[in-house]
Amino acid sequence: MTDFRFIATACAVLVLSGCGTSGKGPSQATSIPTLPPTSTGFSSTQPLSIHLAYLRARSYTPDIRLTIRLPRDHDLYVVHSVCTGSADGHCQAVDAFVDGQRAPIFHSEYSAVQSLKPITGGFEVIAQSYKQGDPLCCPSGGTVTDRYVWSGGALTEHGSLPKQPSG
Repeated sequence: MTDFRFIATACAVLVLSGCGTSGKGPSQATSIPTLPPTSTGFSSTQPLSIHLAYLRARSYTPDIRLTIRLPRDHDLYVVHSVCTGSADGHCQAVDAFVDGQRAPIFHSEYSAVQSLKPITGGFEVIAQSYKQGDPLCCPSGGTVTDRYVWSGGALTEHGSLPKQPSG
């Protein structure tokens, strides 16, 4: 007969050690806060619902949303998502939408996003970078800041993309 106390204890140890979360130990754990739509400055919930439906239909679970005001009264909506059902949270993406457009003008996949921040005319993604041979749990390539700035009709990248795990 299975000892359920042993199983419960083993599960608690795995959760506390970081298994099934960000893949980092408790001292290195980083979290990306979930911001309610009202704190992002959305003037209307219509673009938000269109963008979130688009991402959910592609098996992403949105968690951070930013609104960046662009020239000529346009809004840039930036959404960080985790792949739906991802056990370790390493399958992540950042998408950017202009106004109420259904499809994003920008999509990039990441493994170790630490934060997503608005900047004047765009946004930046701060992520951990992997070196060759790094296990998924432990990127050792340092922190990389990748900036995206609106150039009138598209986003222009400034910075270097973080290296993804090779395995």
